[in-house]
Amino acid sequence: MIADTTSETESPVFEVQQRATRVKYVGGLLLATALLLTGAAVIHKRRGLSFNENKLTQEYYEESVVVPPYDSCSKTTENCLSTKCCKVTGYMCFLKSPGVGKCMTNCTPGKDGICTEAVATKAVASYPGLKFFCFSWYMADTGSTKKSYDLELLSRSYTLGASIFGCPKWAVYSDVEAVLGNGAKTTQVFDVDADFHLFKRKKEGTWVNAMMFYQAWLNIREQQLSAGSDWVIKVDADSVFLPARLLTRLQGYHVPAGGVYIENCANVMYGFFGNLEVVSGDGFQTFLTNLETCKATLAWKGDDPDWKYGPWGEDLFMQNCMDKFGVSKQSDFTMDADGMCKKNHPTFRKSSDGGYMPYCKNSKQIVYHPFRKPADYFKCLAETQDLA
Repeated sequence: MIADTTSETESPVFEVQQRATRVKYVGGLLLATALLLTGAAVIHKRRGLSFNENKLTQEYYEESVVVPPYDSCSKTTENCLSTKCCKVTGYMCFLKSPGVGKCMTNCTPGKDGICTEAVATKAVASYPGLKFFCFSWYMADTGSTKKSYDLELLSRSYTLGASIFGCPKWAVYSDVEAVLGNGAKTTQVFDVDADFHLFKRKKEGTWVNAMMFYQAWLNIREQQLSAGSDWVIKVDADSVFLPARLLTRLQGYHVPAGGVYIENCANVMYGFFGNLEVVSGDGFQTFLTNLETCKATLAWKGDDPDWKYGPWGEDLFMQNCMDKFGVSKQSDFTMDADGMCKKNHPTFRKSSDGGYMPYCKNSKQIVYHPFRKPADYFKCLAETQDLA
């Protein structure tokens, strides 16, 4: 089902974002920049001189700090000064001594070294608005005998106008046509390439979903559903998503040339976790344009001999495709309370199925995941609204 609504959600009150100063090492120059502690883009201005026939003029331009693709970065045991990035998310390259950079999560001058940070940058290309296109997925044939409540979560959220249904434009894709309520249905996609059911996840016993999403992405491209949207947001059905909070977080965002996507899990190889995917409109368009090439050239079946984690899910497919075609990466590890991200486990509670669930009350995250059962899901949603 595809919808275009005009409803607006009242934005919550947020604490003022703190700022700190960090020094950066770029091409041998030391520059001071402002860092949003929440993980938003780091921006700095440079002043240059240019000649215009008879007069000398000053030009100002902005650059945004970005993280190069995984394959371009250094291992945590390597000198990272040449790459200015680290393969493990959340690690930064700090100057330890002249000519030597070390990957660390933080750095204390004197104790850990010089502690100047080496960063990669791209020119700022746009200051997008806040028009969202949001979508989700319901899998009827999960491949498992375990009961799934995803359709109930989506249909009740639809009735409440919650989650993606609080976005001005939304869509729900599925391997079946299912009723959401009040005439609204999922948009069914079909297994035209016979690759929906090639692989299962070892632990969960459910189908690996990259190629199901591939058909959904093709439909989004064909129907031009994301056209005119500043940001494209994908949310899992069992994610308690608060779009008003994301609106607040993205206000005034500086998007680097080629678009940007936001990693949301620290201490992993690839931190673009699928419970909340945030991509700028231009970055998502680049991804859509190159879908066929990515499917034909990327090792999404997990058959790369250097890769030991099996077939890719849709989030890993999307991240690798965007990396391949120059969409920039930035990080925000504070917006996502995700039990699938091991970095969060010490502050989460154990669930009955052995997993981890976040606390929702008195917390200002943008998404809370996973809440697979309706009672847990809507209790969390109520707690985020201070109703319980």
